[in-house]
Amino acid sequence: MSITAFDIENERALVVAALRDPEARQSIAGSLEPEDFRGERFAVIIRAVIECQRLGLEPDDEAVAVQCGDEDFGGFDFLQKLRSLEAPKNLNFHLARLKQDSARYKIGKQDLPELEKMLADRTIDFNECLVKVAEIQDRLRPGAEISDTNDVWAEAFDRRCSGAHGFQSIGYGVLDEFLIDGYAKQSVSVVAGRTGHGKTTFVVDTVRRLIARKTKPKIGILPLEIGRTSFVDKLISSVMQFPLEGIRKGAAKLSLEERGIFRQMAKKLIGSDDRLTVLDNPFFIMPDRTNDAAMAKLEEITATHGFDILFIDLFQRCLTDIRPAPIESALVRVQHLAKLYNVHLVLLHQISRKAEEKKDKRPALEDLKGSGGYEEVPDLVLLLHRPKAAKQFRRKDEIEIRVAKQRDGLSGFTVIGDFKGNISRIDNEHLPISGGDDDE
Repeated sequence: MSITAFDIENERALVVAALRDPEARQSIAGSLEPEDFRGERFAVIIRAVIECQRLGLEPDDEAVAVQCGDEDFGGFDFLQKLRSLEAPKNLNFHLARLKQDSARYKIGKQDLPELEKMLADRTIDFNECLVKVAEIQDRLRPGAEISDTNDVWAEAFDRRCSGAHGFQSIGYGVLDEFLIDGYAKQSVSVVAGRTGHGKTTFVVDTVRRLIARKTKPKIGILPLEIGRTSFVDKLISSVMQFPLEGIRKGAAKLSLEERGIFRQMAKKLIGSDDRLTVLDNPFFIMPDRTNDAAMAKLEEITATHGFDILFIDLFQRCLTDIRPAPIESALVRVQHLAKLYNVHLVLLHQISRKAEEKKDKRPALEDLKGSGGYEEVPDLVLLLHRPKAAKQFRRKDEIEIRVAKQRDGLSGFTVIGDFKGNISRIDNEHLPISGGDDDE
């Protein structure tokens, strides 16, 4: 048994990136070998580009031809055709895909024939066969390469110094002062609260703040609870400070001029700027409705779009098996996806109903619903609470944003803001005089 199939389009994308983009060329040279390419000409060209990189040469057509020697690289016309193609936008996705294709090919050539012999040999204990299967599975999983620790740290430190990685604002200045990483790439956050306590409003308001910045992160939204159209309604309401009821219920009463203003705002927010993408729910149309299939779809989304931050509201809507162990397994995979695809994943989550039984209704880490993984996996946990949602007689509607967990920094403090649910905004955020721990 052998596996000979490979994705020639993926290989072509990486060769184009290596020829056109110096930064991509460095990544490819550092993580791939020519033997990973099954296309013979592509393998020859990559070998030549890597050699140019080692010698400090610009891999123009002449230099590539010299390094190819007598091997068939397709000629100068082929090189020019490759250079005319657009370089891929998400290099990490193509790198990970080729590594898996290469692993599959090598396994098909070497490991599977050996496994077949083991299974046919009754003198070999079946547990040994299972160990072999586990080894094959491990090799098919994308993972970090083993590198010198000092080099890895130095590279990460250089990225922080250049501003390419490291702290990313979550949109609220008072909170940002106390956060070490915020929404930094390669990490995971959980934002949790009871129903009606402002989770979606918090996301909408955060997005409004982040896209108004001079340097915008590339943001993705998976509004699994309310849907794409409703999320955009709320975002436009927040940006324009126009009541949501007027956009939905009162739309027929708007003048032609007002309708044009709303259309222009929608186009400005999500139609002409690729820094914000609001996705439809992709999990309903999956033929295989399992946790593994959902995580594979989430990986496809993170790999394809190249987001800096991806909000998933609500995360548990992705899953079909919501027992504690499967949830924890899914969360660990989310953590891996954040690191592999260089993205910050924000998971919106609910609070257990048991929290309602407490005298102080403010949620705590142990109130996170479904699995201890929601407490263990995230780098940052924000818990939301609206006292007025619990006691309607309160005149002032405020939202408490509590930093319940910060992996490498201060936690246990609360920021309070004015909650304006009708326009999906949180304003006048400040630290409470009392520390936010007074009884309800």
